Amino acid sequence: MVEAGVVLGGQRMVEPYASKITCRKCGRELELTSDFFNRDNQRKTGFKSTCKQCMAETGRAWYAAHQAEKRAYAKQYRSEHEARPYEESWCFNHHEEHAAQQRVYYEQNRERILAWRAEHPEANRAGQARRRGRERCAEGNHTAEDIRKQYDRQRGFCYYCGARLSEYHVDHVVPLVLGGGNGPENIVVCCPNCNLKKHSKHPMEFCGRML
Repeated sequence: MVEAGVVLGGQRMVEPYASKITCRKCGRELELTSDFFNRDNQRKTGFKSTCKQCMAETGRAWYAAHQAEKRAYAKQYRSEHEARPYEESWCFNHHEEHAAQQRVYYEQNRERILAWRAEHPEANRAGQARRRGRERCAEGNHTAEDIRKQYDRQRGFCYYCGARLSEYHVDHVVPLVLGGGNGPENIVVCCPNCNLKKHSKHPMEFCGRML
């Protein structure tokens, strides 16, 4: 049994509740614990009456229906509010603690993360580049859409050697370590071989070695 406290006359009276309740949305009978229900101190049971799975599905459906509206709002907000420098963020100033949290999250969600990366390679590459850019305080950002557009502009050929790309890496033309930005104007797609050879070289130095 799950107990809920109610204060009457200055004393805490304990009211017993069933250890299972029925989700009001899907109708499943589930354990009344935080594994299945979000907490809600306003309710006598101490939990929401809709299970976590149903609430997540409702949230995803709402976001899908209002995706354009949310993106427009986010774009307007970014245009009206100057972004806070990464070096002022909590993650930057608590690097070890943040890294530990990330490791725990990765281990707990490893299969789901790897599956998402496999299904969204461009978004994964863009996210990794943003992370490296933040770590080096580089200016600008690019998205998965920017990568796809650059791939189309290059017509599927390596930017450096001109080979047809069966797989590709996203490269910063001027490396971040040399002060290059992380915006779409500084990214190209290239074959893994060229990207690994170029590493952190300036593009003129790398192209000179290729001659």
